[in-house]
Amino acid sequence: MRSYSLKFSGTQYQIMGFVEGIVDYIKQFVFPPEDISRFEAEGIDVYRRAMQYFGDTNPENDGKYGELLLYLFTESVLKAPMIAHKMTLLTNTRDQVKGGDGIFFGEYNGSNSLFIGESKIELEATTAITHALGSIERFHSNLETTSQFRHELIIASQILRQDLTVEQLDYLYDSFTPKTETYKQNNLVHPILIIYEDQHISDIEVACKGHLDGESLLSKRMKKRIPELVKNIQSKLTDHPKVKTVFLDFFFLPTTSVKQLRHTMYQAIHGVAYTSPTSKA
Repeated sequence: MRSYSLKFSGTQYQIMGFVEGIVDYIKQFVFPPEDISRFEAEGIDVYRRAMQYFGDTNPENDGKYGELLLYLFTESVLKAPMIAHKMTLLTNTRDQVKGGDGIFFGEYNGSNSLFIGESKIELEATTAITHALGSIERFHSNLETTSQFRHELIIASQILRQDLTVEQLDYLYDSFTPKTETYKQNNLVHPILIIYEDQHISDIEVACKGHLDGESLLSKRMKKRIPELVKNIQSKLTDHPKVKTVFLDFFFLPTTSVKQLRHTMYQAIHGVAYTSPTSKA
């Protein structure tokens, strides 16, 4: 379990700089490296093309923002690169891969591992934990009752990023083939991103004397909260026997308003504020 926070700007816990930094990685999130190179060689605006993945949807209901953030955490912290990119998945399946918010591959605790992500942006951290664990439990229950996961592995093996060596591609293909020894030797890891509201941050903004003081006070707040979240996770695992058999790696990120975070990301990506259909009418 890992907990992160944003940097203070003066006495304010601001998300704008964080969001603007995230947006810079959209094209790598949506497209594999070979597509980006091809677009650039053809004079195509890669960023504008990548924006098509997000679309003009209500940011308060869109799960793609969580997927983008989870991608950054998994690649930068866990050092597990995404191997099946979003636009390629949509092109091949007409839908996002069900049961996961990203497919990654790397090393975890000294063993080669397949990473299937899960992201939740909700008001309460405990509610987000409940929904994330429930989603992962359903994912694993389906492994034994349906061919869904086998289908997803087949799709993933067909759309692996092509900037890898032949040896790497062969290894990854075997990693997605259940009958191989390579597949059996790999562990399964679920990176789980939980973004939630913490109303105490507003109190810290009022009480702190500057950015260092604000970050120190928030750090103390989060260190007190972590044991509570650990107990919450452990208590809920009793209802999810399948989840207890795999690795879970939690990323927690508090914010003052999940609604503001979502709308700020929408505006940073699209260049305009979101307007609901009723408002447009």
